[in-house]
Amino acid sequence: MRFWDAVTDPIIAMMVDKTGGKFGKYRPFIAIGNVGMAVSIALLFFTTHKILQAGRLLYFFFLYVVYIIFYTMQTTIHKAAQASLTKDPKRRPLYGLFNTILSMVVMSTAFSYYLPNVVIKKYPEGFRDVGLFGELTITVIIASAVCAILSIIGLWAKDKPDFWDTNKKATDSLKFRDYWDILKNNRSMQMMIIESTSDKLASQIAGHPTVSIIQYGILADNYGLMGKINPITIIPVVLLSIFGARLARKSGLRKGIVFFSWIGIAVNIVLVFVISFGNMSSLSLSSVNLFTVFWIILLIFQQSSRQFISDLSYPLIGDITDYETYRSGKFVPGMIGNLYSFVDKFVASLATTIAGFILRDSVIQL
Repeated sequence: MRFWDAVTDPIIAMMVDKTGGKFGKYRPFIAIGNVGMAVSIALLFFTTHKILQAGRLLYFFFLYVVYIIFYTMQTTIHKAAQASLTKDPKRRPLYGLFNTILSMVVMSTAFSYYLPNVVIKKYPEGFRDVGLFGELTITVIIASAVCAILSIIGLWAKDKPDFWDTNKKATDSLKFRDYWDILKNNRSMQMMIIESTSDKLASQIAGHPTVSIIQYGILADNYGLMGKINPITIIPVVLLSIFGARLARKSGLRKGIVFFSWIGIAVNIVLVFVISFGNMSSLSLSSVNLFTVFWIILLIFQQSSRQFISDLSYPLIGDITDYETYRSGKFVPGMIGNLYSFVDKFVASLATTIAGFILRDSVIQL
């Protein structure tokens, strides 16, 4: 599926860059992509187990292939539309702030509460019950549809030729070899790839589930503590993100990313010493101690750097797209976003490999 995802990305990205009808450049892909994802996901979870065993795997594989196509439409627009939302360098960092707040509220709080405290309680067999996945599927489809509608409304005024910087002749002549031209000659794109490869790799490894299991489940001997500590960090992380957004608006996205990168490096060096020489078993919220307070403070700064660097990267795509239009005369937000996405996905898969390689002996010993 990762290989198929890599195949669909450049194709969909080029389709976006060549699109420009009366319905817009971005909105058709959001609408079609969301409906397609909803249908394929519904079929995956509601019908796969009803197919005869002999053809079940092939049926599942086919639906997953279809799902990836529509999923790619959504993720491509998520990045490409940055270039048209605003040209104001002081406004673009706000997207990173909004994304941080919504991601933490929805994923870290709402969904983390909804799954264990609402859904699982309805199904005594837990994850063995097909009904649980059915309810989750319906919930996610509805939530996704609401978000897609809001996205279409939000893009309505900007999804017009006036905001595409389109040289139609140059756009119509786009070829796959233009990807290489961008990589070779767009210095900003090269720097963004280096930034993504280094910062995102560190972020993905630090946030890997295995790392959390070892920290809380093994070293602290209380895995449930993670679910209690993480909500405590939300408000401080949001406040630091607001500070980061102000810094990026004043000094530029580049300085914002560099600043939070240094914070991440410093905090993780301290965390290495804390985990190596500290008493992780003393972590407790029932009898709060100095070690617990220090640990939570470090987590706040670590999560702030991880989250905000990632979120600042998306509006940076808009800046790089503007530079590419200035450099080559081609408005290619889809292709720029796709190059970023390729690095992002490659790093995500590489992070799992590295985490597994580093932890292989430690897990066995523990």
